[in-house]
Amino acid sequence: MPKFLTSVKNHLLAGVVFTVISIVYLNVVTVVKFYLAGGDFSRLPATDKVYAISQIVKENSWPFALVGLLITLFLLIVFRRFHSLRSKVVYCHLGLFLILGLIIQTHQLVHSGLFPETKSFGFYVVALILALVAFAVYHLSSRAAFLILEKTNPSSKLYLIGITIAVIALVFLFKGQFGRATTSSGEDYNVLLLTVDTLRKDHLSYDGYFRPTSPYLDKFSQEGVSFKNAYSTTSHTLPSLASIITAKYPMHHGLRNNHSYALTDKNRTIAEVFKKHGYVTGAIVANEVLRPNRNHDQGFDYYGKSYYFSALKYDIPGLVMLNRISKFLGEKAFLYPGGEAYHTTNLALKFIKKSRDKKFFCWVHYMDPHLPYAPPPGYDNRFCKREKRFQPNNFDIVRDLRRYQLNLPPTSETVRKIRAFYDGDVLFSDYQIGRLLKSLKDMNLTSKTLIVFSADHGESLADHYYYVGHGRLVYNANIAVPLLIRFPDLRHKGVIKEHVSNVNIMPTILDFMGWRQESFPGGIDGVSLMPLIREGRRDYLPLVRSQSGVPWSFDPQLFDEIEKGRPNPLKTVTAMLAVDTRYGMEASLREQIELKLRAVIKDNWKLIYVPVKDSTSPTGLRHYYELYDISSDWEEEYDLIASEPEVLRELKSEIESWCAADTGTSIFAETIEMDQEDLEALKALGYIQ
Repeated sequence: MPKFLTSVKNHLLAGVVFTVISIVYLNVVTVVKFYLAGGDFSRLPATDKVYAISQIVKENSWPFALVGLLITLFLLIVFRRFHSLRSKVVYCHLGLFLILGLIIQTHQLVHSGLFPETKSFGFYVVALILALVAFAVYHLSSRAAFLILEKTNPSSKLYLIGITIAVIALVFLFKGQFGRATTSSGEDYNVLLLTVDTLRKDHLSYDGYFRPTSPYLDKFSQEGVSFKNAYSTTSHTLPSLASIITAKYPMHHGLRNNHSYALTDKNRTIAEVFKKHGYVTGAIVANEVLRPNRNHDQGFDYYGKSYYFSALKYDIPGLVMLNRISKFLGEKAFLYPGGEAYHTTNLALKFIKKSRDKKFFCWVHYMDPHLPYAPPPGYDNRFCKREKRFQPNNFDIVRDLRRYQLNLPPTSETVRKIRAFYDGDVLFSDYQIGRLLKSLKDMNLTSKTLIVFSADHGESLADHYYYVGHGRLVYNANIAVPLLIRFPDLRHKGVIKEHVSNVNIMPTILDFMGWRQESFPGGIDGVSLMPLIREGRRDYLPLVRSQSGVPWSFDPQLFDEIEKGRPNPLKTVTAMLAVDTRYGMEASLREQIELKLRAVIKDNWKLIYVPVKDSTSPTGLRHYYELYDISSDWEEEYDLIASEPEVLRELKSEIESWCAADTGTSIFAETIEMDQEDLEALKALGYIQ
């Protein structure tokens, strides 16, 4: 064999050996670090720990393999003479790979939580001991491997290189199998409840949106009942989802915002009803405000925290290393693999496959359209050119959001960027939901499963001068949500235009299951939509109520000053002090009630109640109303308060009665003391500053 080919062969053999050693050793180090650090990882159920470890190995290994290839190519160029595995060139391979391993190992030690002070004597001693361990592992393992290779004939060595590379490639490309198809054995229907965080109904293509953001949901909507005018009970996640699983309005279940509240055990949730009837119950949630201490897990046998796996990528050293290396190229050539929905669907499929021979109720809550708008590669440039976007590791809610607020009115370019990235997240969520639905069909479960799809609230996206976010207002952009119901035998299809609330989801599901006689402590506010679906009955439907998620003392009407050419009111000191930057966390219970915007919808009329702090008022408060005909003015641009006195009088009395009944006391909720993990989660999502 020519000497050059011998050198290439030996470099490849050494590179493969040290790459495999690095991958195995550094994955062990990473997994040990996660166990030592504790946190959410230590609280995961055993099956989810296995899934977490598989993701760690997968996302750690291919960056190490890539860097190993680069090291090997570098040494091949520098040392062209490498005629024996006993040559000193081997020690160059050992040195570079060991340096890589020590950097990663030290990084993991720093983030293990064992040493609050990394400049301490104890830290240096442990780092030195681990460095010696790493050297021993690399040196002894490589020597053993090279001894084996020396006794192997040359052709076998080439086979070994090929097989190793092929195995590594297969491991990296492996996406998992869904298992053999089977038919559910139970006589009763399964139920799959799908919700998406921060999903505007009017940004779905089946609802007429100009971009193709929801191809899978488009098809799904044709197979069932689509509610044209559905609304959330509030524009905040925690209380809205509580309304879905308890069928109570926020004034009755008691959750006022995303922060200091939790459901109590006095509630009877939809999961508990299914559990009573012998169902296996599971939930997979991607929003970190749904941590178990909020008690939304009440009644679930399995509560999967997919939000943990979404954040996991920022702790996997292989990805961290690759992203930092890519910064030398100017703009990042590599971005963290995004998409919480990927892990959410994976966990949902794990639960469904495990439960498919039983009766199951499964709730899956997706998160991707929420801030920061960061669609994963392949979706980030679907509706605009690839450019800097809101990334979890570069988005600063205080800096970026304030910058947009202080530059009102929004430029068309800013609005375009915000909406394009948001739509990319919607498209990715749709793809992952489609993957879940396809797998359900492959397992022959579609014909045995009632599927309900909705959202917790919408998103402003610069409508009504509210750039990004949702919790402070109750315009349609904030509270109008999709609602689709697909029946197992496709017995009902079509579009329903009546105005309904997501508080009706639970009673509708229970009615379909034949469990209309279930009783609930304190009663429920929701009504079943089955009479409307089956018979077209409308007379029993109550009016729709919705309220803002947080108190906001800033007067939205001040934004009208901008249209008159006057200064942006948010630039004034008084206005900035009025805006509650902590999203209601420090507001009193009275403020949680009195400073909430409220809306009632009846027929095609929508009345919005806007309370505003006013020191000149005897009560310290003033208020006004806005009235819209949402059948012809869905964007709520034309206030008809002056021209429709009769409508105003009727709906105003409804709001006044609502405010009078909202005393703030509820046995179904409790205030909780938030720990540091809660606060960090809320800050990351932009809920607090």
